[in-house]
Amino acid sequence: MLKSKLSKILSKNDTGETHSHQSGISIPKFIANEGIFPHLGTEALNPRVTVTFVDEDDQIWSFQYIYYNDVFFGKERAKAHNEFRLTCVKDYIRQNSICSGDEIWFGIDESGVRRIGFVKSPTKDKYEKDDEGNVVISIKGGWHYVKY
Repeated sequence: MLKSKLSKILSKNDTGETHSHQSGISIPKFIANEGIFPHLGTEALNPRVTVTFVDEDDQIWSFQYIYYNDVFFGKERAKAHNEFRLTCVKDYIRQNSICSGDEIWFGIDESGVRRIGFVKSPTKDKYEKDDEGNVVISIKGGWHYVKY
């Protein structure tokens, strides 16, 4: 059973369908350090860590979790970054034929194992409670956060 779950309805940019230079899925700042992803701070420039998730078929996936934080290191504010991203997800997306409009989710279970999954073309994009009665907080940009 999951302790918490973060999900996002993917955009074409998230899935690579736009072929843009932007890499990875943006993680909302106010959720970034809530336990699903490890803490990354401003002590170092653009810290990164490998995070491992287990999918619904028990396959292990390793991604890069990066805090682009050059705004704190003197970069001109108009060109500076202050964002969290999960990169190296292309293989997971391709292997599962995930496209824009599909929902990806990240969670952490009671034993501390990070979990990942997806839902093909969900029919609803706003939630108040899930099927088990858990409160789901809607976040801009297609994200939803469930705390169990």
